Amino acid sequence: MAHATDRTTLVHQRLKDLHADNWVNHAILYHHATLAKRIKPLVRKGPIDAVFQPGPKTANQKRRKALQWEYTKIERQVVAVEGSFNSDIPFNSMFHPKENRNSIGEIFPGIGKAKCQTLIANDILTVKELLEYKGDNPCIKW
Repeated sequence: MAHATDRTTLVHQRLKDLHADNWVNHAILYHHATLAKRIKPLVRKGPIDAVFQPGPKTANQKRRKALQWEYTKIERQVVAVEGSFNSDIPFNSMFHPKENRNSIGEIFPGIGKAKCQTLIANDILTVKELLEYKGDNPCIKW
């Protein structure tokens, strides 16, 4: 029951009390229904979705779910490897980390800063262009 003259704190306190009463009423209703064997008690703990979506029951269903999980995991790995295989690495992005001699685990350890500069100066800008290079430019000396 609220009136126009009620303060905000009083309205807030009444809403808290109402919410607590509702919570207690729902808990009592649940326990009475459980005692009357109208509903099954919740034994699982976890997300609420686990209560409404029962897990696999038979061994075949469990095996199918495990295989489906493995298949999805392997499929994602294949997509990741394909993406890294099809992508190209520009020498500009390799040049800056190779300036620092303290960097460890850089890609292409045989190609240093000077070689990156030589390749960029001779219009070989990516790794794929280097792989397709026929060796017809006498200016490139390793």
